Amino acid sequence: MDGVALVTGASRGIGRAIARELAKAHFHVAIGFKEAGDLAEALQCELQALGCDAMLVQGDVGKLVDIKQIVGRTLDRFGRIDVLVNNAGVLPRPEAGPENITEAMWDMTLDTNLKGPMFLTIEVAKAMRQQEPPSRGVRGRVINIGSVSGIRASWKSPHYSASKAGLVGLTVSLAEWLGPLGILVNAIAPGFVQTDMSGPLLPLRHHIERQTPLGRWASPDEVAEVVLFFSTSGNFITGQVIAVDGGLGNTYFYIPE
Repeated sequence: MDGVALVTGASRGIGRAIARELAKAHFHVAIGFKEAGDLAEALQCELQALGCDAMLVQGDVGKLVDIKQIVGRTLDRFGRIDVLVNNAGVLPRPEAGPENITEAMWDMTLDTNLKGPMFLTIEVAKAMRQQEPPSRGVRGRVINIGSVSGIRASWKSPHYSASKAGLVGLTVSLAEWLGPLGILVNAIAPGFVQTDMSGPLLPLRHHIERQTPLGRWASPDEVAEVVLFFSTSGNFITGQVIAVDGGLGNTYFYIPE
């Protein structure tokens, strides 16, 4: 493939699996991360061993100045960006119930999960629209990593649910705007995935699995597989949200107190 992909939040979890999957498909990868530099460096070494030209780009996607630097450094290195994966996300958890969500928690969640994808896409689209389309008029692809929590209620996390629901609206709006420029915009809405973020829900694992038609949680690799599809195929698909949730979104879901 030899395209260029920028993946935010790539040092761990779903983002790490996405970066690895794209490297295996012969993409050069810009590994976006905010913290956990040791994990990012280890991933860079892993991807380089696969023959991938991988670079590190550190920054906070919730800050516009950092967004411009992340995109600028990637373009300086590779000269183009074919795929943007807006994966970076946070879920600050109040100690007891939604009534304890602070203004700082709200701002951090919305800045990272929603403002970041908006302004990253704007910055990357400036470059994508100038690129020669490699196939069927597609100049670039934007893939937003949302959550089933943006489609249905999120357990005691309305700030997170609001950010991911907003990402659904952002996806379809950006797809309408950028489609005529040859840029595809789609989203993936994972259900319960085995990552650090889902750690606090491990005591409820059996209950969650009983209500999931496929009877288990997803692995990060299973989300990454769908990202790879949107990165290489689906040239006539845009403005769509694909749930990778084992059928959870089709059921009435209840978590007891």
